Amino acid sequence: MTNEEINKAIAEHVGTADRWLIVKRGYFYRPEAKGYTSSESEAWKLPLVEAKRYEYLIGDEPVTLSRASIPNYAGDLNAMHEAEKTAFSSSSAWAKFAFQLISVLNASGMSELDGMTCLLQATAHQRAEALLRTIGKWKENE
Repeated sequence: MTNEEINKAIAEHVGTADRWLIVKRGYFYRPEAKGYTSSESEAWKLPLVEAKRYEYLIGDEPVTLSRASIPNYAGDLNAMHEAEKTAFSSSSAWAKFAFQLISVLNASGMSELDGMTCLLQATAHQRAEALLRTIGKWKENE
């Protein structure tokens, strides 16, 4: 899978694929509409239905909506950690994910210490692949 395919599949699963930004005078609303920011990463991201409540197209300073970027799960460990927290709520789901990650890392035959080290050092891409394998959405490259 390409990074874009990985990011989209994870975003669809954890609910970040359809998030919207509220924009006024070229700036994004901060969370809870408390101020403005020029940084999308600091902006308030909402489902379309909620964001539409803030949209105001009449007047000199319209408030518009813009689709938020999908997080870079394949390349950002922080984004992956957030996705993992959302995707896995039970200890059995976490265990399935851990076994998939061990498989992705080829760590099954390692000593306990080496295997643990390998798990702790897994890249965002490796964790993304394991997440998608866990939920049955990983597609092999053809």
